[in-house]
Order: sequence, then C-alpha cells, then structure tokens
Amino acid sequence: MCKSKWLVNSVLLVLMGGASVSAEMMPVYMLNPIVITAERQEKTDLETPSTTEIITEKDIKEKGYTSVFDALEHTVGITAFSYGPGGKDGGGHVSRVMIRGMDKGTLVLVNGAPINVNNYASTSGIPIEAVEKIEVIKGASSTLYGAEALAGVVNIITKRGGESHVTAKVGYGNYDKMFGVGAEGEKFNFWVQRDYSDAIDQTSRIFPKKATYQAENKGYRTSWYTSVNLTDKLTLDWSHVDNHQNIWYMYKYKGGKAVIPPAKSSLSDYHSRKDNVNLIYNNKEHRFRSMLAYNSLHMDGNKRIYTKPGIYETDRINVPYHVQSVTFDNQKEWIFRGGEDSLIGGLTYNGEHYKRLNDTNKRVYRDSYSAYLSWNHEYNERLSSTMGFRMQEFMSNGWDRHYDVFLPQLQFLYKLNDNWSLYSNMGKAFDMPAINSKYYSDSKKLKNASLKPQKGWTYEVGAKHVTGRNSFKAALFHMDIKDKFTWIKEDMVIPGGDPNTSVQINGGDFRNTGLELEYTRIVNDNWRFNAGITFQNPEINDSGKWVRDSAKLQYNLGIQYEQEKWGVGVDLFVTADREYGYYTNNGEYASRKGADHKIRDRIMLNSTIEYRPNRNQAVTLNMYNILDRENCTNKYENWDLPFSWRIDYQYKF
Repeated sequence: MCKSKWLVNSVLLVLMGGASVSAEMMPVYMLNPIVITAERQEKTDLETPSTTEIITEKDIKEKGYTSVFDALEHTVGITAFSYGPGGKDGGGHVSRVMIRGMDKGTLVLVNGAPINVNNYASTSGIPIEAVEKIEVIKGASSTLYGAEALAGVVNIITKRGGESHVTAKVGYGNYDKMFGVGAEGEKFNFWVQRDYSDAIDQTSRIFPKKATYQAENKGYRTSWYTSVNLTDKLTLDWSHVDNHQNIWYMYKYKGGKAVIPPAKSSLSDYHSRKDNVNLIYNNKEHRFRSMLAYNSLHMDGNKRIYTKPGIYETDRINVPYHVQSVTFDNQKEWIFRGGEDSLIGGLTYNGEHYKRLNDTNKRVYRDSYSAYLSWNHEYNERLSSTMGFRMQEFMSNGWDRHYDVFLPQLQFLYKLNDNWSLYSNMGKAFDMPAINSKYYSDSKKLKNASLKPQKGWTYEVGAKHVTGRNSFKAALFHMDIKDKFTWIKEDMVIPGGDPNTSVQINGGDFRNTGLELEYTRIVNDNWRFNAGITFQNPEINDSGKWVRDSAKLQYNLGIQYEQEKWGVGVDLFVTADREYGYYTNNGEYASRKGADHKIRDRIMLNSTIEYRPNRNQAVTLNMYNILDRENCTNKYENWDLPFSWRIDYQYKF
C-alpha cells in the first residue's frame, strides 16, 4: 500500500508541473466527432438520434488503455464481465462487455463487420495499436445490425494506412511483458504482438465451504492484425489470436491464504485460436456496400489432477470444439429531395456451425436470412426522423425451431440550435440462444429443450450539447426484455444432471430503467477532464421476485494534462451497489441456499505518464489499481490484478 501512496503522490506532482505550450503543438480533440455506426451513414454526434460514446486514439493514449476490453470497461453504461485479470478469458469461459447490464446482447463489429462468436461480445482479436477509434451505440440496434444487437453495438474502427513507417514496441511490468512490431503504408496497416503473463497466486475469493479457488500459471498470447486496401473500394481485414492459458484450481489453503504448491489441485491447460476475416467492398460514388465476414474459434486443452506436489494422475482431455460463422451483407443507399431524405436497404445472410471435435456426431448448423429498410426524413431544418424495420428468418435445425421475426425501430431528432439536440429512440430487439446452448454432452437429449430466444423493447430519450470546449450528454432509458438468458447448474434442469456443470436457461423477465450523464471540458490547450455517472436499476424476475441483476451505480472521472513532451492522465472508475454473488459467504451455490451478500464495490484508480523526447520515440508508464484493492470482476468473485505497472517503449522508424 505504501507503494500505491508513493505513486499517487508522484502522479500528482507531475500533474502540477510542466510548462504551457502553444495550441499549434497540440493534437485536436473532437467534441462532436463523426459517427458511422448508429445509422450506417456518416453523421456528427449531434445529428445522431441515439446514445453514443466515441473512444478516440487520443483517449487510448492519454488514459493508458492496453486493450479494447480495457477501453470499453471504463466507459459509462458498459459493464465488464471477465474471468481473470485484465479481461482475460477463463479457459473456455469468454470475457465480454455488456451494455446497460444486459449480458448476451451486445454486437461487436470491426469496421462494420461482426466478430461475435457463439453470441459472445469478445474483443480479444484486435490489438489496441491498430485501433483508430471505437464507437459505442447504446439501445436496440437490431433493425440495422440483426438479432445480436439487443442492447447495443460496439464498432472497432481500425487504422487504414497512411504515411509509411515501421513501429517497434516493448513493454515490461510486474505482471506482464510484451513486444510488438507494426508497419503502415499508404494502402496497408499491420501489427503483430506477443504477450506474456506471469503467475498469480490467487485470482478468486476463498470461500470456507467451497472446495477450490483459482490461481493463474504463466501464459502467453500471440496476436496479429492486418488491413489491406486491395483497391480503392475493396479492403481485407484479418485478425488472429493464438492463446495459451494455464489455470490452477487450488484445493488447499491455510488461514485464508493460498498455499503454493498445493497438496492437491488441478491444472487446466487451454489453447484457443480465433480468426476474424472481413472482406469489405465500399463504393461511395454509388452508395453501395458489400461485406463478407468469417469468424472462427477453436478451443481444446487438458486437465491434470495432482494428488501430491509433482505427482499427478493421467491427463483428462477437456471437451474440444470448433465454432464458426459466415455473414454476407449487402447494403444500398438512395438519396431523395436533394439530400434531405435517404433510404437504406439491405439483405443479410448468416450461417453458424458448431462441432465437438471428439465426437463426429456432435455438430449443428443454423442459418438465418434477413432484409432491412431504414428511412431518414427531414421535416424541416430542425426536425427529422428515422423509421426502419428488419425481417429476419431463422431456419429450424433439429435443435431450434423456425422463427420469423419483425424488428421495427423509430427515432426522432430535434435540433434546438447549432449546439443543442434532443432525440428519442425506441426499438424491438431479439436474440437467439448460442448455437450450442441445447447440447447435452453424454446423450442425444437436449440440455434444455424449452430454451427460447430473449426478446423485448428498449426506449430512450436524450439531450446533447456541444460547444467549442464543452460536451454534455444526458440519456434516460428503459429496457423491457422477456426470457433473459442466465445460467444454473445442470441438475436443476435435468434429473440426474451434473451439479458442477452450468447450462443456459431463460431466467425470467429483465427490466432496467436508468439515467446516464456525461460531461467533458477542454479547459485550455493543456488540461482536459471528463466525468460520467450512471444510475440504473437492472433487475430480473427470478421465480416471481425482482432481484438485482447487475451494478446499480457507475462513476468515472478523468483528468488529462498535455504539453509538448509530456502527457499525464489519471482515471477513476467506480462500480457500486452491485448484484448478489453466485456463491454464499460459505461458498455454497446461492441458487440453492439463497443469496446472502452483494459483490463488493469495484474501485479502479489508474494513471498513465508518457514522455516523448522527439516525434519518433515515446516512453509510457501505465499504473493500474493504484489503491491495490481486491476488485471482483464478476458475480463468481474472480479478481482483477492487484496493483500493477508496465513501462512501454515505442520507436517509429
């Protein structure tokens, strides 16, 4: 803790020092950026009739974000759900982001192409160095983007090439290390990176009556991303992640503290490979866009049971699987009344395939077809509306039945003046269960034959105010979702089922009413700060009783200082009044014994300090969890990293 106090004092001393610098030396920070995702066409934030968040490349640098997940989990209205430190996956359990407390309802795109796999909004495939900006659109977006955009959309927009240069980067910290190299030219952008994570003695809470807790062994990950402009209209994007992760499930502790090595434990070794490939044709002259996206995830591994230190039983093979999807989308825009009205229409095909690799009979396919229209109409120079709908057909496959879905959306925008706009947005949403949700591994029975899609409506009204140095946003929203997905133990669904295996069910109705407020102020050429708060009440009707389903309060506060050679940022993010834990304080399942405690508040104080001796070099110190808290990252009470730091050095040739 003394280290934490020393570092906090050091940060404050740097913040208070430093000379002023002229505006010409400073990069421009946009308070009213162009938004592409919300309506599939370029509009300023003030002209967009939905709640939007734009994370720019400048934000990423100033706040020290080391991954897309890191950037998103510090955004107002987004809840992070991770199984390990720094947004790590938990073997086959995928870390993800949730908009407005809604799990399995966020669609992640890269340059407009979907990268969700098995319904999970994972962002692990894109190195942060390749990102130009991230657009977050809150509220139902199923009309333009399909069934998985129930709560909102995250669009990761990557760099598209520019001045030719090569970049090399190395990083060293007390828990992780990395090195990466990238190249950029007029028509391409490429980045490859290798990450190493150190062992962590304890990464989850210890419960008195729970047999295990979790620890991390050393791991590594190789990732790369490339974007190539094949022609002036055709672009190829390809991201690849090869991840090796070792997780200890410890069986012994003394006095509430971990004992390493344990007398008995299991070591699960996971190896996953993920690919996202997008081919995008964009003819701006004829307002036509075509996109072909391929996503795949391959997971395998084994589990080793230790009876004594260094002595183990025969390795057990974890169930390996391969899941992939193909999306083909074609969109055309027509302009009417001299540009005052526009119509967007499109056709989409989506195909999914899941296969257990140790059983040739365990495979399933699912196909869907959809058509969508979106009409934007200007009534006068102040008032406009957007009306749209999507017709989507899900084909039966022997596991899921046939569904025909109609998804309407209606939006209004009213410009009070050049700086103020008011908007409303309502839409219907629909989300199919993951393609493998009904699998039963030991027989031909379904895990849960009655599992249905989750569906419902979202509503929001909001206001935006932007001037040269100030930006204020307010949004009031309500979500009403039927048959929300949740997880319980298999023996509670299937007589004789495994009490340690979780299966997906429809947990009941979900509702959430909330208010989001954000303010950004550019004080002068050197100083900027931002503040945001979310008040919400996410609840699920569990057996006739409404109970908390996610955090009720979120706060964030950031201060950034910039001058010619120095940049400093301090960021505080608080998640408070959270949901009940998955386990009781004794470690028994709360679904059986009844919940007896809420997850403790998550308070993250981070800071970044960057020194740029010249235009080609940068040295950055990133510090995380400066308060050194045992922050829980999910309802299972896995922990984030304790206080950690990393120093990065970057050189451009």
